[in-house]
Amino acid sequence: RMFATRSVRLVTSTRVTRNSIRRGSSCGGSTTLTADDIEKKLRENFKVEQIYVQDTSGSGSFFKIGIKSPDFNGLSKVKQHQAVNKVLKEEISLIHGLQLETLGSETE
Repeated sequence: RMFATRSVRLVTSTRVTRNSIRRGSSCGGSTTLTADDIEKKLRENFKVEQIYVQDTSGSGSFFKIGIKSPDFNGLSKVKQHQAVNKVLKEEISLIHGLQLETLGSETE
């Protein structure tokens, strides 16, 4: 499992108060946000070495994300999480919450 060799896991939670987990599609319908949607966006914006995105709610309302990227090298954990939150700003507004773990590539 990703990051399993670390003795200390730094995990933060971001709670979003908006209850809506739906987003409109171009066809006028709605679709549920998926783990694949989030993973694709993260891969488009970061140099990803390892990643996992899990829909822990099963309904698209709460996600667990782990990402290892050299883009996080030299950044504090807070700055790493802020970078991910900035990329996922729209998605975060559609979900109830997320659990985020980030690592720079310099971290074993």
